[in-house]
Amino acid sequence: MENPNEITIKTASNMTVLSENDIQEINRRSRRKLKNQDDIKELEIDAIKKSSWDKLTVTCHLVGQDYTFPLYVDLSFIEQEERILLFEAFRDNKTVFVLADYKSYQNKIEKANASSIMAELPNQE
Repeated sequence: MENPNEITIKTASNMTVLSENDIQEINRRSRRKLKNQDDIKELEIDAIKKSSWDKLTVTCHLVGQDYTFPLYVDLSFIEQEERILLFEAFRDNKTVFVLADYKSYQNKIEKANASSIMAELPNQE
C-alpha cells in the first residue's frame, strides 16, 4: 500500500520517491523573491493588448536590451494624453519614459505596473 505522504515519480529508467518534507523543501526553494523598485525607465513598446475595458498589457523592453517584460497599465490611473503617448510611441517606434513599480529577479525585470508615461524625462532641478 502506498504512503499518502509520499509521491512516487516514475520515468522509463528511474523511480524517485519524495516524502512530504522533500516536497515542502522544493516548494520553499522555488519561491523567487522579486525586488520592487519605483523608477523611471526608457522603454521601447513591442505590443499593446487591451486586457479588459480599463487595463492594458504592454509588452516592452529596455532600450538596448533584448528581453521583454509585461507592463501593466491601469487606464483609470493615467491621463488620456499618456494613453495617446503610449500608442503613438508604439505606432512610430519611439521610446517612452515610464514611472512604474518594476519587479526584478537577478537584475532582470519580470513585470511592471505603470504610474505615469512621459515623452521625456522631467527636469531634475
